[in-house]
Amino acid sequence: MYVCLRLKTNNMKKLITLLALVFCLNGRAQVGKEAWHWQFGQNCALDFSSGIPVAGVSKINVLEGCASISDRNTGQLLFYTDGDSVWDKNNNRMPNGIGLINGIQGTTTQAATIVPKPDSSNIYYLITADAIYQPNRGVFYSVVDMNLNGGLGDVTIKNVLLTPPPTTEKVVATRHCNGVDYWVLTHTYNSNKFNAYLISASGIDTTAIVSNIGTVEQSVGSSDYEGQGYLKASPNGKKLAVCFYSYTPNPIVELYDFDNATGQVSNPITIPMNISVGSGAYYYAYGCSFSPDNTKLYVTTSGEFLNTNNILQYDLSSGVASTIISSVVTIASTTPVELYALQIGPDGKIYVNYDAYAGADSLGVINSPNNLGAACNFQSKCLTFNGGAVIREGFPNFIDAGIATTYTCGTSSIKQFANTNEQITIYPNPTNGSFVIEPSNATKLTMQVYDINGKQVLSQTINGKTTIDASSLNEGVYNISLQSNEGVVNKRLVIVR
Repeated sequence: MYVCLRLKTNNMKKLITLLALVFCLNGRAQVGKEAWHWQFGQNCALDFSSGIPVAGVSKINVLEGCASISDRNTGQLLFYTDGDSVWDKNNNRMPNGIGLINGIQGTTTQAATIVPKPDSSNIYYLITADAIYQPNRGVFYSVVDMNLNGGLGDVTIKNVLLTPPPTTEKVVATRHCNGVDYWVLTHTYNSNKFNAYLISASGIDTTAIVSNIGTVEQSVGSSDYEGQGYLKASPNGKKLAVCFYSYTPNPIVELYDFDNATGQVSNPITIPMNISVGSGAYYYAYGCSFSPDNTKLYVTTSGEFLNTNNILQYDLSSGVASTIISSVVTIASTTPVELYALQIGPDGKIYVNYDAYAGADSLGVINSPNNLGAACNFQSKCLTFNGGAVIREGFPNFIDAGIATTYTCGTSSIKQFANTNEQITIYPNPTNGSFVIEPSNATKLTMQVYDINGKQVLSQTINGKTTIDASSLNEGVYNISLQSNEGVVNKRLVIVR
């Protein structure tokens, strides 16, 4: 069906302006907006909203773990944390945003992660982990309500025990296979126990799905280092990687399958680093990240008394342990600068954190992480910070599922993003009044309409072809979120009067 709107000249000018805005917005990634703003290190900030990361400053001052969250529709910064304090978008502490439980002086590898509550536009779960150094207090959750404090948010529930001590410093969140809910994973210390917690519209289920599998993360002599290092989930939620920060002469990384329908962890693959370490020295795998297409694993390795520190790449496409281990390629080596966290950006690149104490003043980047070997295009310096901002060891702990294209439950693929857009038609678009939503099948949909500032302005259930009255809305650009049991579709609507 084609619909023609008869527009006056001034309305045509408005339409051209609004369409230009739509094209600008659609030119950016329509997923991963939750990760548009990064706050980390000593007063560092990155802003990805233009499509290119821009360095800035923030209030955070932390050695390692931290977390940030931006609005899923607009990409506007909401809040960030070092695991102890919570700052709003204006860099002010939330009224109740201090005294969360985490490590001493910001020394927890993954001090925090933030998970939006499904089917809520204002509630977020803030998961915090204590440092492994004794006495360890475990992993906790708090709740942030963005409707409070004039829309700047506040902490309403604080420090509820999730995983009893002792726990490692590893915490990660990933999507459930339904594309709507989430899993939060923690790891018990002096144990091989993974704990998976489901977060759904009903809240956080504090009864863990437990998997006792893989290497025991434990104290070695007087060292608690094995409890440090990153735990990462692949963007499609099907794999986990665990880094061992260790004094042992043969440090490792472990790769697992994760069933994001049931929460079970299985099929460990132990990847040896094969580096000879002198007596009393430490050598570790600290940071790791999967590629956006889930086929590569990147690991940073560093250590005491080593001549070089490396970024390693493993090809996971075979699924065979021996082939994965032998596929290792050294992407970059640095000396004396040590290498730490890795994190996928909303631009699909992987950013590399150096050790500022050894003189590093900028971040590295893997520009094409889906590619094998040197074709991944590592760049040693891509962003330099000024204004007193200093990089440290950690990056914000994001949910990397933001860059996935599909989720799979059993044999059913749940299409979350661009591939689903052809199945739902919205017309006329632009419109000067009502518009029609026409699904290609009889699937029941929940429609939510947001303005350019992320405020929800309409909500309605859709059963088949439905006409929506938009006469109460001002002219402008709107985001329409359509959710079903099969996934979520985002559309743009332009209203011109």
